[in-house]
Amino acid sequence: MPKSRATPKADPEARIAEAALGLLETQAWSAITLAAIARSARLPLSDVLSVVPSKSALPGVVLRRLAKETARRHKAEARSTDPRERLFDAAMTFFDVQELHGAALRKLYRALQVDPPTLLAMRNDIVRLAGELLALAETDTGLSPPVQAAIFAGILIRAVSVWRDDDAEMGKTMAQLDADLRRAQRLLWPKPKNVDIRKAPKPKKR
Repeated sequence: MPKSRATPKADPEARIAEAALGLLETQAWSAITLAAIARSARLPLSDVLSVVPSKSALPGVVLRRLAKETARRHKAEARSTDPRERLFDAAMTFFDVQELHGAALRKLYRALQVDPPTLLAMRNDIVRLAGELLALAETDTGLSPPVQAAIFAGILIRAVSVWRDDDAEMGKTMAQLDADLRRAQRLLWPKPKNVDIRKAPKPKKR
């Protein structure tokens, strides 16, 4: 019998992320161990450690899993010509995906508030997520992609802090995201300044 296109064993990172989210449904973040993740994911601990060398790397794995699911669910058709609106839609797809694991993620984010080292370890994953959402929305057109991703990462962090205490309708989250995108749009998509190139004066004849 031919193998399926994608078996559970084909993506250990996805299995680890799902195991972590499952355990967070019933346990505190501080009580979860990588050995427990391995048992829940039905993976050898050595395989888990090859993906997550320490517990501080685990939230980044979860974030990457959410990013992949966002890319899968995001609809490309009927897009606005306004980059701000397109980016808002992509970001809200990400928050829709978060709602699928709302209880677990809210518990994780609250725990991370008092865990600065783990938040620092997530920094690159947050900026990477921001860059992926910019690409999904076809708004990665800034003059400096790393700067653009860093700016949008800050916007996402502010929106997540609101989503953490928001209801299922996410009205406050949408308001925060929209307001911050409006304020930052000139930084996200700066217009090149017109350069006045004048002809150099001809040298005088002697």
